[in-house]
Amino acid sequence: MVEMHFEGLHLEERGETVYVAVLHEIDGDRTLSLEMGPMEGLAISLAMQKEKLPRPLTHDLLIFCLRALQAQFMQSIITDYRDGMFYAAIELGHNGRRIRIDSRPADALALSLRTERPIFTTDKLLERMRTVEASQSLESLPLTTPDAATEMVRRTSAKHILDMINTKQEDRLPDATSDEHLLELLRSLEPATRCKM
Repeated sequence: MVEMHFEGLHLEERGETVYVAVLHEIDGDRTLSLEMGPMEGLAISLAMQKEKLPRPLTHDLLIFCLRALQAQFMQSIITDYRDGMFYAAIELGHNGRRIRIDSRPADALALSLRTERPIFTTDKLLERMRTVEASQSLESLPLTTPDAATEMVRRTSAKHILDMINTKQEDRLPDATSDEHLLELLRSLEPATRCKM
């Protein structure tokens, strides 16, 4: 296993709002770039900033559940790359056992950042991604690779949800491309809406 450092989260505009999480090998020069949608990007951004919201979001809720069950979040692992998508897993510890659970990469990263637990991948995957990048020309190489769940959303009828989030019309929300703006939207929710969260 190769430990990765979470280097940062970048925002790109390519017709839609795309967040890119960059992982860098701690003892080397290899990197992984994972593309995700705005909601996943916001969750990671909140974790990076250690932002506290009035009510727990999904990742916070999972951490609270683990604590209540006397289990620990141990680490996240970027496990594979298939059909243009990254896959991941999280590892939990409970009663001396290690339990591995399938996860979206964005969720695994958000949980690692919130709990300050390590992020790993495999040497094989790092080498494979280096080979994939080297085999493509600069013009055809995508800047990032979406995680499996984000790509599935884009391919299903739920795509209109992302389109609504990414649509920038004056009669809708103002420009929602920055972390600060998305965070301000969450903070400004009416109390009744916050209760639903």
